[in-house]
Amino acid sequence: MALTLALISSVILLSVLSMYLLARDWTRREKQIEKLEKQVADLQQASRYRLPYKSFEELLDAMAALDIELETRKLQTDFLENAKGHITNAMKVGTKGEK
Repeated sequence: MALTLALISSVILLSVLSMYLLARDWTRREKQIEKLEKQVADLQQASRYRLPYKSFEELLDAMAALDIELETRKLQTDFLENAKGHITNAMKVGTKGEK
């Protein structure tokens, strides 16, 4: 009886371990496939512009950096315009003594 229980437990444990290892391998391969698909898409995009892949990647990185800088400057401009609006509103209200 104890031997049968130990054998069944071992089979279940090995099955669970095998499923875990298969799932881990499956996930790793899915990530690898996604990476390769992105690289193929980038290569196709680069060939449209007749650029080497590395140059195209560097240009994409530069464009991303410029986008970030533009967004930062837009936020700074919005902040300054907001501060100017608050000052304008404060000038319209006047002082407490005038009310």
